[in-house]
Amino acid sequence: ILSQGQDLGSMDGLETSSSFGLGDLRLTPKAQLLHQADHAVDLAVLLGFTLPTGGSADFMGDTGAVFQPEISLGRRLHPNLRAGLNMGYRARSRTRALNLVVDDEVFAHTGVGYVPFDDKPLELDLTLALATGSNDIFGQFNRNYAEAKAGGSYDIEGPLSLFSAVGVGVAEGFGTPDWRVLIGARAV
Repeated sequence: ILSQGQDLGSMDGLETSSSFGLGDLRLTPKAQLLHQADHAVDLAVLLGFTLPTGGSADFMGDTGAVFQPEISLGRRLHPNLRAGLNMGYRARSRTRALNLVVDDEVFAHTGVGYVPFDDKPLELDLTLALATGSNDIFGQFNRNYAEAKAGGSYDIEGPLSLFSAVGVGVAEGFGTPDWRVLIGARAV
C-alpha cells in the first residue's frame, strides 16, 4: 500500500491518518472443473486464504487468517469478449472497527474482458465487486462494500501477467475506497 488515508470526521480523539506499508498476503489456488470451447461455460473453484501480514490497527489487513472459498463462472461471448461471475464466502475472525463489528461476508465479483487486438496479449477489463455481512445480507449500510474498477492486463513471455486498474467506491461501507489504483503481477 503506497498511500491510504482515513477521514474519521469529527469523532472525539480520532484524527485523519495516512499510512504506507505491506498489506495482507493472499494466496488463491484455483482448480478448473470445466473448460468448454466455442462459447460454452468455464467453471472453477478457488480456495483463497489470507495471512495477516498487514496491520488491522492501520487498516492494512485483518487481525487473523481469512479463508475465502469461491466459485467462478466464465463464458466467452465473442472471440474477443468474455464475461465472468465469482461468488464466495469470506470467513474471518470477528473484530470491531470503531462502532462496526466486522465478521464473515458473502461476496460477488462480475466483469467483462475485451481483447482489442488479435495478435497482442492485451486485455481491457471492467469489473464490479460487492460484499455484505453474512449474518444480515445488505442489512447494515456500513457493512455493504461496492467498488467498480477499470483496467487491463498484459501477458508477458513466460508464466507472468502484469495488470493495472483504477477503482472507485460506489457504496460507503466497510472496505469501500473513495478511489484506488492497483498495479501488480500474477502467475498464470
